[in-house]
Amino acid sequence: MTKSLTIIISLVLLVSLGIFSAIQVKKLNQTKSHLSEQLKSIDNLEGAIETEKEDKILLTQLNTDLQDENQFLRDSIIRLNEIIAGLRRKVKRQDDLIAELQGKVNYLQSQYDGKKKDIAVLSRKDNVDQQSIAAIEAEKVMIKEQIDNFQSEQNNVMTVKSEAESLIQDKMESEDRFRKIVDVVNNTRIKFQEIQIKMNPTGNPVTRLITDGKNWKHTTINFFMNHEDAKVLLDEEFLVKIIDMDFQEEIVLVESNPMLKEKIEERIGAPFYYDGNLVEINYNNSNPKRGKNFEVQVYYKSDDGEEYLLLDGVKQFIRDGNIVGL
Repeated sequence: MTKSLTIIISLVLLVSLGIFSAIQVKKLNQTKSHLSEQLKSIDNLEGAIETEKEDKILLTQLNTDLQDENQFLRDSIIRLNEIIAGLRRKVKRQDDLIAELQGKVNYLQSQYDGKKKDIAVLSRKDNVDQQSIAAIEAEKVMIKEQIDNFQSEQNNVMTVKSEAESLIQDKMESEDRFRKIVDVVNNTRIKFQEIQIKMNPTGNPVTRLITDGKNWKHTTINFFMNHEDAKVLLDEEFLVKIIDMDFQEEIVLVESNPMLKEKIEERIGAPFYYDGNLVEINYNNSNPKRGKNFEVQVYYKSDDGEEYLLLDGVKQFIRDGNIVGL
């Protein structure tokens, strides 16, 4: 009886121990699974933090480049003002010299006219003194040479003055151009409405890139442009570019061109002239894309053909291969 009870108790303990062990194993597996999920979340968080750091580095570099560009433009304006001020001082000196030379010419001309009168008086006398007339004529020749020399010098000074005035006009136009560039670059506001990538213009928008961006061959970019003085932007030329942020490459725009035999024209950026309407850009870009991060950049193209990135004209729309919201 005692032996049977002992066996039963042992069996119950073994079963209980088995059940307890099974429960503990299950809990352990759950803990491992939970820990694995936590580690995965930590990895994802670390990846997101790293991406954010990289984005901040790129943004900082871009801001630095824009600040450098702005500083260069402002320094150019200061330098132009200094040049213009120097040229105006030069013109003032030329005016003073021209006036001084004119005074000498006027004095000599009065002397010359006086000699002519003297000869006229002597010539009307009964006994004409030819020797005196000859002496006065010699003086007239000397005075005339001096007049000619002063007038020649005056003409040279007037030429220098004219060149300086022309330079002033040119530098003032350059200053106006730089001031406008600074104004447009710093004070134009871009409000992006839509950036979509597609396989074709009529296809559905793509939400994630595949290898080499093979599912991205067309881009639609729509945005508004604003400035406190709306007329500043009207009829001005701008340029929209798509930039591979990973490799710092500009995505080539591909267009049909009936003037070329191959009927294909490749160029960097989509140009447009602003007319006050919503800007609508259709960008065909069938070439492979190496990167995973892309942004749109809007440039102002000045009269001298130079391109200047707008301070508010940068928008990342693909991060790690995924389309990001505006």
